[in-house]
Amino acid sequence: MNTVYKIEKYLKASNPTTEPRELAKLARNINARIKIRVAENTSTPKEVLETLAHDGNAEVRLAAATNPSTPVDITYMLAYDPDPTVRHGIAEDATVPIGVLKILNHDENPYVACRARKTLEQLFATQRESGTCQWRDDVPKDSCA
Repeated sequence: MNTVYKIEKYLKASNPTTEPRELAKLARNINARIKIRVAENTSTPKEVLETLAHDGNAEVRLAAATNPSTPVDITYMLAYDPDPTVRHGIAEDATVPIGVLKILNHDENPYVACRARKTLEQLFATQRESGTCQWRDDVPKDSCA
C-alpha cells in the first residue's frame, strides 16, 4: 500500500464529515494509527466505538474511552481495562464522567489512582476554595506526592 493511500485513509478517519459507513470500514483497518483516528473522531457511530473499545491495541481502546461520543457504559467498562496505560490515560482526561474518575481514584495501580485523584482535585479546585466541594474521599491529599 503506498504512502499517499495511507495518508488519505488517515485523514478520512479523522475528518468529522466522513460518512459513518466509511468510518466503520476504516475501523477494521489493520493500521492502528488509522483505528486510533477513527476512535477519536466524534462522528464515529456508537456501535463502531463499542467495537474499538474491545480492540487488541491499548491506544485504540484509550482513544475510544476518551471520545466524548462514546457511550458512558463503554467508558465505565474501560475504567477496568487490564492495561494500566489505558486506565491512566482515562484518569488524565477531565472530560470523562466523574464517576469513572472516582473508580480510577481507587485503582490498584498507584500511578493510575494518583492521576485520577489529581484530575478530580483539578476539577473541584474552585468548589473546594468556596467550600462547596462535592468530592470527598478518604485518601490523604499528599498521597500522590
